[in-house]
Amino acid sequence: IDLRLKFNLEKQEYDARTSIIVIKSIVNQAEVYIGIIVDTVLEVIDIAPGQIEDRPSFGVDMDMDYIKAMAKVDERVITLLDIDHVISKDDLIQINKSNKQAAG
Repeated sequence: IDLRLKFNLEKQEYDARTSIIVIKSIVNQAEVYIGIIVDTVLEVIDIAPGQIEDRPSFGVDMDMDYIKAMAKVDERVITLLDIDHVISKDDLIQINKSNKQAAG
């Protein structure tokens, strides 16, 4: 799943920095692995539960469903996406069907 397309951003050609993040989800009691295409991955870090805070209210009319929380790590603020809102149940069902068809 191309994250740019999920967020209605302009499609870009894939290059050496384009990365695939693999996540595991459960669909109809079956494990499904999903590749999410992103422009780049800058770093992978561990975030302790104590570093995570509720998402703030920005006071504007914005769709905040994609934001799960904020994390403060080494004086940086990192936005944590809510993958359950980014990837819809319909997406997961379609991926599960495609995986079953590919398996034969």
